[in-house]
Amino acid sequence: MKRIALIGVLFAVLIGSAAAASGPGVSVSGAGFVTWTDTPTPGLTTTELAIVSAHLSPSGRLSGTLVNLSPYGFNVATVTCLKVVGDTVYVGGPFKPGFDVYNGQTYGQVAFGIKDGGTQGDLIAGGVYTRTDVNTCDKLSNIPATLPVHPGNFVVTGI
Repeated sequence: MKRIALIGVLFAVLIGSAAAASGPGVSVSGAGFVTWTDTPTPGLTTTELAIVSAHLSPSGRLSGTLVNLSPYGFNVATVTCLKVVGDTVYVGGPFKPGFDVYNGQTYGQVAFGIKDGGTQGDLIAGGVYTRTDVNTCDKLSNIPATLPVHPGNFVVTGI
């Protein structure tokens, strides 16, 4: 029950910060469940909740938060990159703190690629990375957002 209340409070804070950051520029905000195949190991499937609130102002100021809630933990990351490739926004940053997913391997960063599909449904791509010295948006941006978000909704503006 505490986890549900925490998610509700966090979602309200994220949506509030997205509303405060609205205006010109590029932004992505929302939440949705994604089913990842071969996660955490080949042959297994995991459903996780992704929550995103990120804004890049016309002046280049970047702000936001990424949240990942999975059977492996509740993880929060600070947005440090946002990149637009076609109709997909890639957003990423370092976890606070890192978390273990694959065979005890500590992952330090996360990135999501989000395509706002409107009434057709949103699509997402995602990745976690061990190194903290790489730009996660550049690393993920060659992977198209193809996994359906269900249920959930992401709103992308400014592209």
